[in-house]
Amino acid sequence: GEAAELCSSIRKYGYECDVIASTQRVLPDVSSGRPAIIVADIGRNERGLDVLLGASALQGHPLILVAEAAGFADRLKAVRLGATVFLPRPFDSSDIVNHIASLVESFNQRPFRVVIAEDEAALASYYQLTLDHAGMETRVVREPANLLDALSGFDPDLILMDLYMPECSGLELAQIVRQFPAYTTVPILFLSTEARLDLQLRARQLGADDFLPKPLQPGQLISAVTSRANRYRDLKKLTDRDSLTGLLNHANIMRMLERELISAARTKSPLAFAMVDIDRFKSVNDTYGHAVGDQVIARITHLLRNRLRRTDLVGRYGGEEFAVVMPNTDVAAAKAVLDQLREAAHDIEHRAEKTVFHVTFSAGVAAFPDIGDAAKLAAAADAALYRAKKTGRDRVEISA
Repeated sequence: GEAAELCSSIRKYGYECDVIASTQRVLPDVSSGRPAIIVADIGRNERGLDVLLGASALQGHPLILVAEAAGFADRLKAVRLGATVFLPRPFDSSDIVNHIASLVESFNQRPFRVVIAEDEAALASYYQLTLDHAGMETRVVREPANLLDALSGFDPDLILMDLYMPECSGLELAQIVRQFPAYTTVPILFLSTEARLDLQLRARQLGADDFLPKPLQPGQLISAVTSRANRYRDLKKLTDRDSLTGLLNHANIMRMLERELISAARTKSPLAFAMVDIDRFKSVNDTYGHAVGDQVIARITHLLRNRLRRTDLVGRYGGEEFAVVMPNTDVAAAKAVLDQLREAAHDIEHRAEKTVFHVTFSAGVAAFPDIGDAAKLAAAADAALYRAKKTGRDRVEISA
C-alpha cells in the first residue's frame, strides 16, 4: 500500500524504515535508545493513532503527521497531538525526506555555544557551570576588551552579558558587538538587578534581545538561553541555507571553513576541505529535465549528510557542486571517506518516469596545515577536482 511505497522511497535515501502495523511491534524498536521519527496519517485509524501516541516508549520522539487537508482545524489537531511537522497531501517522497533530514540533523547538531561576559568571578562560574551541566559549550569573558577575541572562531549562538561592567557598560559593549556583520543577529541577553523599564527599552534599542533579572535560578537560565538559541538557529537556517538542499550556502560554508581553520590552528589539528561535483550533470538535466536534476542533487545531498560525521560541515557550493569541511581529518583519511561515499553513490537509483539511471561524482581534496588560507584551500581542492574530471571522472584526487 501507500505506507509500504513511502517506506521504500525513504530507504533509498539511506534511512531505516518500517511500517507499523501495531503498537506491540513498534515499542521494542524505539525502546532501544536509537533516535526514531514517527510518520503517521492524521485521518486514518484515529483510535489506533491515539493509542500509538499515548505509548510511553514513544514520548519525546519527533512526529510527522500527514493530513488530507491543510485547514486550520487540521493544523490545530496536529499541534494538539504533538506533531513536530505537519505535511498536507499531495506531497512527494522527497518532501518527507527533507523533513526527516532536518530532524536527523537536529539530533546531531552541535551543542549551543554561549559567551558569558561577566566581571564577577563567582557569578561567571555559576553561569558557566549551569550551562555546561545542560550540555552547552561556554566561554567566559571577565574583561570587556577581551570579548571580541572570545567571539572570534567560536561562532556563538548567544551572548550572556552583565549590564554593569568595568571599563564600559553592557550597553556600550553590545553596540561594539553589533558593529561586526557576523554578530548582528546573535542574541544578546542582559543580566541585571535593574528593574527600570526605560533602561530595559534602551537596552533593546541598542541591540539587546532580552533582559533577565538577577538572581536567576538554574532552570530559568537554561530555559531562557535554550529558547533564544533555538530561535536563532531556526532563523539562521532561512538565511544561511540553500533552499533546495537545506545545506549551507556558498557564503556560509566558506565562513565555516574560516572558522574551522582558526580552530585547527589553535589546537594544532589537521583539517580537510573537499569539493564534490556530480559527473555529467548537464546531460541529466538535458535528458530528464530540471525537476529530475533537482531530485538527483537532493539524493546526493542526503548521501553526504547521512554518511559523514556530525562534526563535518556540508555546503552547496553552487549548481551540482558541494563543499565539505572535515575537522580533525588529514588528507589521506578524507580521501578514504570520500571514496566510500563515491562508491555508495553508485548504488543510488534515480528515476525519471519509467527510466532508472545512476550517477557518479568526482572530488578534490586539500588540507591544513599544508595550506593555511581558506581561499587558497578552496582553490587547491577545486584544482584537484578539475584533475579528477580530466582523468576519467568518478574518482577522488588530492591536491598536488
